[in-house]
Amino acid sequence: METKYKRFVNYKVVLCLLRVVIRVNCFLIEPDNLVKPNANGTSQCLAVSQFLAEKKVLKHQIDEVEQKIYQLKHDNDQTLTILTEQLKHKLSIMEDKLSETSKHNDSIRLFDLERKYTLMSEILSKVQINYRDLQSRYKTQDLENWRLTNLTLELEKKITVLDNLEGVNQILDIFTLKQQVHSLRQTTRLLTNHQNARNQDFLDLYNLTITSEKNMKQLQKDFSYDLHMIGNNWNQRIYDVNSRITNTFKDISAKNNELQSIVNDQNVTIMDVYSEIANIKDLLIENSRKVALTACSNGGTFPDTIVKFPNILTKTGISDIVSFKSSGKFVCEFPGLYFISSNIRSTSNLVKYYLKKNESIISYSAITDWSSSVGITTTGISAAVYCQKNDELYLYLGSFRNNIDGTGSCFTVMKIK
Repeated sequence: METKYKRFVNYKVVLCLLRVVIRVNCFLIEPDNLVKPNANGTSQCLAVSQFLAEKKVLKHQIDEVEQKIYQLKHDNDQTLTILTEQLKHKLSIMEDKLSETSKHNDSIRLFDLERKYTLMSEILSKVQINYRDLQSRYKTQDLENWRLTNLTLELEKKITVLDNLEGVNQILDIFTLKQQVHSLRQTTRLLTNHQNARNQDFLDLYNLTITSEKNMKQLQKDFSYDLHMIGNNWNQRIYDVNSRITNTFKDISAKNNELQSIVNDQNVTIMDVYSEIANIKDLLIENSRKVALTACSNGGTFPDTIVKFPNILTKTGISDIVSFKSSGKFVCEFPGLYFISSNIRSTSNLVKYYLKKNESIISYSAITDWSSSVGITTTGISAAVYCQKNDELYLYLGSFRNNIDGTGSCFTVMKIK
């Protein structure tokens, strides 16, 4: 790219030299198309053939420079596009690799934690089921104990009543009743021991539940800590990736700014070149534009007025010929150097007429007063006039009464530069 930029600068230098070389002051239209040197031996004017030859060479060189500039701009655009695509591709590959590595490591740790959490959840579920079962059994045992207690109280009441009843000893066998009471007390004692054993089982289950809850809390704490560590590691990795991406984009931005600066310099240079080329083309077009008019009068007697030439013999490069025919004024549509030639043919003496640009007199001519002259006399004016756009050129008759011959009174305008 640097080599192409140097080549572009060389092309600019060459174009500037061409601009210096092609500047000319004027060209000379002569019958023999030869360059006449001045007193110092140097020529300030160019012959038409030499001007046309240099114009052709210059046009060819301008076309070559435009082609090279277009090719250089096209190459720069292609290089910038290729570099941008390659950089985007490399960034995409780097992001994909980082994402795959992070996802794989996090997936393994998350899978292990989920497995442990599932196992502890199953253990907790079993403990909770056993706990509910023990609670149910404890309630049943409590109800049974309450029933037996009530039964014992009733029996004790009955025994008390029997002890108080002295007359009942004859009906009941006291020994049998005592055996029944003893049996009931043994049954009650057995139930009490069974209840105590159930209470001990419930206490062991309660302790196991407390231990399981502690283990579950510890597992949850470890799980939260691992998740926190994974989050911190992931955030650190994301921060590192973002930092790398930010640095990469800063480098890309710096490169883009550098490329944009080069492109802007090239665009400014190209615009200057195009502007100069456009100016040269406009100058060439103006110099090569053809404007010519030859018109004649209808003849007649004219007072002090502008001469009109309604009979158009030749015209080129003129858009409003109707206005000229009606007013007699030639309006310059294109600025430049014009050659004017006019002939007035009259049978009158002392005929004066003037060539005017706008209201200023450029030149004038007159027919001499011959007292014995009865024929037709012709007089003419020739001049080179530099005109701006919308300047008016016309012939003005200064005599009071003039007889103008139509066939010999004509007006010619030709743009020569």
